[in-house]
Order: sequence, then C-alpha cells, then structure tokens
Amino acid sequence: MELLLREWPNVLSLLGGLIVIKTLIITAIGPRVGLTLQESVRIGLLLSQGGEFAFVVFSLANRLGVLPLELNKLLIIVVVLSMALTPWLNDLGRRAADFIEDKSDTEDKGAMPVNFEGSEPVVILGFGQMGQVLANLLGTPLASAVEGDAMAGMPYVAFELNPSVVKASRKIGFPILYGDGSSPEVLRAAGISSPKAVMITYTGKKKSIEAIQKLRLAFPGIPIYARAQNITHLLDLKKAGATDAILENAETSLQLGSKLLKGLGVMSDDVNFLSQLVRDSMEMQAQEAALRKTDESDSDIMKPLQVRVSDSIAVQEPVPSLSGEEKLMLRTDEKDESHVLRLEGKAEEMARSGSDRQQEDV
Repeated sequence: MELLLREWPNVLSLLGGLIVIKTLIITAIGPRVGLTLQESVRIGLLLSQGGEFAFVVFSLANRLGVLPLELNKLLIIVVVLSMALTPWLNDLGRRAADFIEDKSDTEDKGAMPVNFEGSEPVVILGFGQMGQVLANLLGTPLASAVEGDAMAGMPYVAFELNPSVVKASRKIGFPILYGDGSSPEVLRAAGISSPKAVMITYTGKKKSIEAIQKLRLAFPGIPIYARAQNITHLLDLKKAGATDAILENAETSLQLGSKLLKGLGVMSDDVNFLSQLVRDSMEMQAQEAALRKTDESDSDIMKPLQVRVSDSIAVQEPVPSLSGEEKLMLRTDEKDESHVLRLEGKAEEMARSGSDRQQEDV
C-alpha cells in the first residue's frame, strides 16, 4: 500500500497503458477473424486486464534477478488493479458497443436505398467486381423492359460479408445488405420470400457449392447462376443444382478470340457458332474426365477442337464413324442450319478433291 501511495502516478500510467494497448490490439484483430466492430470493442475492453500468468512471469523474473524488487512489486500492483476493474470494463465495453451500433444504424438508415420492390428481387451473392458489373447491368432501364416497365431497372439486392465493401457501396447508391445471402433465413429476414433468381459470384469453390446446395433445397424452382474457376468446378456446380455456370477464364478467352475473328473479317454468326462449339466441347471433355476419374489438373487441359461433318453427307469416299465428342460438337439447333450447310459444302469440296487424288494415284 505504501508503494502504491508513493508511486500512484506511475501506477495509473501503467494501468491506463495496459488497458488501452490491449484494447486497441484486440479491436484491430477482431474484424480480421470475423467479428464486427462492436464485438471487437466490447471484447477488447473485456480482455484488456492482466492475467494470472503475469504473476508467474514476475515471480520468475524476481528469482532470476531480471527485474528490481520494487519494479516487480509495482507491476504486480498494476495487474491486480486491472483485474479488479474487470466488471467495470465489461460494462464500459457493452456501452461502447451499443453506442457504435446506434451510430451505425443511424448512418445506414440514411444511406440505405430501397431499390427493390416486393419480395422477389434478383439476389447477388458477393459484391466484388463481378457483382458490381451485374448490379449495374440489372439497374439499367432496359433490363426491366421485358416486364413492361422500361423506366426502372430490374429489382435486385446484393449481399456481402465485408463491412467496408457494404458501407462504401451503400454510400454510392447500391442496394446491398451485410450478411450471408446463401442462407434462406437471412433472405427471409431481409423480406425476400422467394428470389426471382440468384447470381453467385463467390470465388471459393467450396463456398459456392455449399451456397447452391442450401438455396436449391430452400427454393427448388428458382434459376441459380454461378461463376466457375475451372471445368471440374463447373460440373460440381451443376451437380449441386446450378441452372448454369460460367467458366470465367474461358469466357474471357472466347471474348478475346471473338474480337480477333471479327476483326479479321469472320461473320458474327460464325463466330458465335464456333464459340458455342468450344463451350460444348469443354463441358463434354470434363464429363468424360469425371467418368474416367482423371486427375483434376489433366481435366483442365483442353483437347484440340475438331469440327467434322456427320455421316449423312453423301460423299464418294466413306467417312469414318464419329466419336461421341465429335457428334456433340456437330449437334446444332434449327437456327444454326446455315452454319451446317456451309460445313457440308466444304466437306463435299474436300470429298471431290480426295476422289480426284485417288484417280490420279490409280
């Protein structure tokens, strides 16, 4: 007690420094492990006092002569006082968290736009660059022209788990909510009884598959679209219940290739037709690799695309039977009939040239 009375300025300084430093450290770490700012502040103040392990350390330091005896006693007094303040620090942390939450709610009410009507908006999960592009696409007036209202965009709402992204996006007018939108309970709590469609932009493979499984179980009839990292991931997404999935790297390559071909003079219809053939071929190769249980790294290597006509074309030379892969690549809709006719003309020309070469050999 005599030491406390004599060194009370140093005791208060050390006590305040201990509480402030530990609170700041825990508050900074909290959001990085999934805690909100309110929870981080409350837990930081609750755990800011010293612990019993300090007594062990100070006792060992005293026996080894590392610390002077008076300083050792002073530090023990600081730890004891900080532990005695635990109930008060807990109450202070709760009040600080409530204050931050009230302030945050006030800001959110002023910044949160209500941009979707009814209970069936399009739901976007994840609000990175891809989610923002989708939001801008849906927000244009032409996006809702199919429903008869060309003056407003398609109703949508985005869900994001990064608080900073949510706050920044709300400030510039996006209808975005903080939370896990793949949870049906979260969607219903937000007033969404049944989404019109769900767009999943998560980059994690396991996370996107689990999101599709939960949403498909809760909403069996809604369309669900997702992004795929590779061919195997695309098949897993469809197996989980996705209506369709886009292989983002392949689509980028197809867009670049399409621009190249169009720049070189190839017709737009032909470019679109070839792009679809490439998509079908990639998906079929992935299915064959899954059946053979090929290593994932091998299944990501695409085989060269070979377009061949069917056996029904009348040529003078017999055409070898087509494999399942080649038949899939040649299967087209009625709207692609013009492309098939052009291919048939080229095949007939090749057949005639082959016949001429045979006559020359004879």
